[in-house]
Amino acid sequence: MSAYTSSLRSALRAAPRAAPARSFSSSSARAGARMNITGRLGADPELVTSQAGVEYVKYLVGANSFAPSANRTTSWFRVKAFVNDNSRDYLLNTVKKGTLVSVDAEATMRKYTAPDGSDQYSLSLVQRQLEILRRPYNPSEGGAYDAEQSQE
Repeated sequence: MSAYTSSLRSALRAAPRAAPARSFSSSSARAGARMNITGRLGADPELVTSQAGVEYVKYLVGANSFAPSANRTTSWFRVKAFVNDNSRDYLLNTVKKGTLVSVDAEATMRKYTAPDGSDQYSLSLVQRQLEILRRPYNPSEGGAYDAEQSQE
């Protein structure tokens, strides 16, 4: 039995090791900043047209800190969604203020000059995926929360 064990150990040591696979994605790796925000919509999404004439949907997501309730603060994130007609209509007509969402967004820091001449920075978030976690409470529709999932 020891000859078998010794040859097995030799074979295992000599076997080439495969590089670890990226189990979370089948696409090639890219450098970039992404954020995932889980929170509630602070207002109904709205359709906006940029100066270049491009339409997009913008919405506001409020996420609470993990501090004890006495010290808890809410951070507000503005998100832009450049989506096709069906997704745009869904966002504008179905997703409402108070909806609990999980947003996966591409994050970019933008630098601009304020009217007083100082340099200012803002965080730009562009939606890549949106998941509806829970609808807002609506007593007129039976009084229950509606759990539905949607992805863009």
